[in-house]
Amino acid sequence: MQTSKPYTTNYRQILPVQWINKDLWRWFRSHVILQDDSTGEIINELIYQYRHDAVRSNVKLNRTSPFEPDQESQLSIRGIDRELWRWFRSQAVLENDSPGKILNELIYRYRKEMERI
Repeated sequence: MQTSKPYTTNYRQILPVQWINKDLWRWFRSHVILQDDSTGEIINELIYQYRHDAVRSNVKLNRTSPFEPDQESQLSIRGIDRELWRWFRSQAVLENDSPGKILNELIYRYRKEMERI
């Protein structure tokens, strides 16, 4: 079966991620459950859109989140596309940041967008 998504979702693949704010993550998980989606699928979409925007504008991500990244937090996320994650980690290095901190910002922006709808 051919998929229209430019990434794959392997639900057996589990990746650890640090720096995600626990309160923001709780909101995200509950929202994903209500939408009947998976966390990996939504994160793949967020990273894919971020990659599209980063390549197009070549500008470092501006932080607007009031949710402070939690250094001691480590989450396991299932279903993230390996190739997409590899690009995301490389981009984080280019921005002199960690993937978790950037993901924290992407989830916050997703939250703002969902609250606006």
